[in-house]
Amino acid sequence: MGRVGVDLYPLQDNVGLEDVETFSKSVGGSAGNVAIAAAKHGRRAALISRTGPDAFGRFVHKALREMNVDDRYIAELPDLLTPVTFCEMYPPDHFPLLFYRLPIAPDLMIRPELGLAGELDDLQTFGFIWFELLVAASYLGVASALVETCLQRGRGTSTQRTDLATRTEGAALAIEAVAAALDAGERSNDVLARSLVARFTTGSIVSAVVADAVELLGGMAFITSGDVALLAAASHAIGFHPPSRAAAAEPLGAWFAGDPLVLS
Repeated sequence: MGRVGVDLYPLQDNVGLEDVETFSKSVGGSAGNVAIAAAKHGRRAALISRTGPDAFGRFVHKALREMNVDDRYIAELPDLLTPVTFCEMYPPDHFPLLFYRLPIAPDLMIRPELGLAGELDDLQTFGFIWFELLVAASYLGVASALVETCLQRGRGTSTQRTDLATRTEGAALAIEAVAAALDAGERSNDVLARSLVARFTTGSIVSAVVADAVELLGGMAFITSGDVALLAAASHAIGFHPPSRAAAAEPLGAWFAGDPLVLS
């Protein structure tokens, strides 16, 4: 999500824009460039942005589709113009830029809104789900590193090591299930709720697995290994990311009872 526009770069070097005769035209903007790069590397990419209802905006849509970037979330704003950037070429290291964003860049007017029942809209839902999955996956990675250390060192019994690995893999499967739904195009309120369920489930598993793994590794491992101590300490921060369990308890309880998930 972010800016997309059109870059007009001169085909002549070492001359000012007033003397340039021909330009190359390409999609620009930081978010646009990232989406294009992801698509070129074989990843599914979509862009949330805004353009003006002009020829440059039509070029952005056409070019993104040709490069396999999903443009369905790029809307036209009737009173704004698609951003255009000019550049002067003075190799090897001087490339002055001139930005046209009149009166402002359209992407600054992305306005998420609440639905009639207070549910998040598609834009908020999409970003919120990925945020929750990112939080869950990041801290699960911390726990997984400690579990892997136990497996490599053969700490504890076979049953204990398998239990650690099983719980960690179970959390990963919960995260992957929500990610798969999102990747398949689902943007529903239910997927949003499932992302919170996956995150809180992962949080509980991470806390328990980290404690058990540190115990199996032993006190000397905690004292002598900076990695073990660092990972154990870092795992506690999973509870700091919003929403908290307490804040989400009532909305999730209502969702389990059949109502939409409404976050305030």
